Amino acid sequence: MPEATIEQLSLLGISGIANVLCCIKFAKYYELTGDDVVATVATDSAVMYESRVKELNEQQGNYSLLTAARDFSEHLHGIRTDNMAELTYADLAPFDRDRPALPKTVTDQVEIRIKYAGYLARQEKQIEEFAREESRLLPPDADYDGIHGLRLEARQKLSAIRPHSIGQASRISGVSPADMGALMMDGLTDGLWLMNDGDIAMQDLTDTAYGILQAGRLRMVKTEYISCPGCGRTLYDLRTTIARVKEATKSMKGLKIGIMGCIVNGPGEMADADYGYVGAGVGRIALYRGKVCVERGIPEAEAVEHLLQLIKEDQERGQKK
Repeated sequence: MPEATIEQLSLLGISGIANVLCCIKFAKYYELTGDDVVATVATDSAVMYESRVKELNEQQGNYSLLTAARDFSEHLHGIRTDNMAELTYADLAPFDRDRPALPKTVTDQVEIRIKYAGYLARQEKQIEEFAREESRLLPPDADYDGIHGLRLEARQKLSAIRPHSIGQASRISGVSPADMGALMMDGLTDGLWLMNDGDIAMQDLTDTAYGILQAGRLRMVKTEYISCPGCGRTLYDLRTTIARVKEATKSMKGLKIGIMGCIVNGPGEMADADYGYVGAGVGRIALYRGKVCVERGIPEAEAVEHLLQLIKEDQERGQKK
């Protein structure tokens, strides 16, 4: 979501917020994805509730970051799909009085088809993708030990199982998406040719090519970042911090830096990072070198500088080049 849109959310009134919550509930109920759109209206403004907000602040204290995190976890991220009612052909009668009378067996069948149309469309796409991956055959005598970019576990599993296709290889436990990228680049192709039929800048093409090579673990050309989307346990400004860390470390070619919202799952999700920046409480950060926590309880405002100092000290000692 654009930053400008996020900044405008505070203008919504109670009714408008309720409409947004209904959209989230609707999207969860029907398992919508990023390809779907749900529209609603902002039926009122926060200006209408200034006196009520003032009253609540006097009763409960000012709205804190911790309270916001709890509300996000409970009312947005944790919203449930109870109390949902699906419209039926009979429910629409007051709005379409001239419609034909149809047998219940017919209306039931139509309602079922409408309800599951999205699921069926997604399954058809998955079937098509499955068929494509199964048609991409791997050489029976492939030298997986010689494919640059494959992790040791992936090399061992692929050498032992000898999958006949990219699809079969992707289903092997221990073979990651990054390994699949290396396998497709080194196992099936000699290279990629990027065509520019329009007015795409040459620098954009170059950046895209390098990005593909790095995703396939074939060439490290820039700093790599691992981050979580954030949740109710994230008690610091994750989006701003990611931007600050990227700006400060973007020239450190070859480094992997994890930026995680909390200490519960963060260390595991960034297990292969060189350095980790992990939330450790309200406005507090823990820094990791690899899988080892080396500093705790750093104030959020100082944590990026501490991370840079840690990297600098390691580089001076020759631990990271």
